[in-house]
Amino acid sequence: MINYNDGKEHRAPAAEHVEAIAEALRAFVNNNNGYDIALCCDVLGHMAEALELIGSYPQNKKITVMYSDIMGFIIK
Repeated sequence: MINYNDGKEHRAPAAEHVEAIAEALRAFVNNNNGYDIALCCDVLGHMAEALELIGSYPQNKKITVMYSDIMGFIIK
């Protein structure tokens, strides 16, 4: 599983990035209450945007993704 919180670039097939981001999203929702989820709506928006864009790529296309607290997911 890719850990985007390390501040590094991660190169992997699009499908692997989609699974990693979706799993992080599921874990966040399952481990937080509604108040905490609402406080982090910007992060959840970044995740949704990344899932939408990366999901439009062919599953086997290798892409580089990095997460920044300020900018969200940076996709190359």
